[in-house]
Amino acid sequence: NVLFFKITEMVYEKEEFASYKFASVFNTLLSSDAAIFIIIDSDGEKTDFYMGVRSPDPDKTISSLRNTLKNAMIGQFPGTKVENCDIDEIKNIMAGIKGNSISAVSCVANVREENLNNNEKFVQGLEKLVLSMQGQRYTGIVIANCTNQNQLQKLRRGYESVYTQL
Repeated sequence: NVLFFKITEMVYEKEEFASYKFASVFNTLLSSDAAIFIIIDSDGEKTDFYMGVRSPDPDKTISSLRNTLKNAMIGQFPGTKVENCDIDEIKNIMAGIKGNSISAVSCVANVREENLNNNEKFVQGLEKLVLSMQGQRYTGIVIANCTNQNQLQKLRRGYESVYTQL
């Protein structure tokens, strides 16, 4: 229930606000309750980018979800080139991850504060991670699961309750 494609060339204008475009790409699958994956794999000299999708719904064909995601990427970033990749390529990447060097970060994306609403001060994109890791071997995996507004509000109330108790 997981399919990937490789981004072989990414095209966007330097001054454009790419975060909004990526949000639009991710929103194409919002109603399908699918998870979107980004894998960044570097051998220390070259870095490969992959995007994938996983569907918990057995009634939806995963290839149609991958095609929707792929077409949304190409539509939002014209000139971007992608190619489907088989599961063996992804398995090889995963097999190269050493168990003693794994870190995890979790967050819930939501509306930003108004004073952090400009691109230059707020955005810390994947390209900055890639630039800071130049010359290193690493694999980064970003998983974006859909969370509806009711779940976010419930989670926020829970955090606010903990804050109040502290």
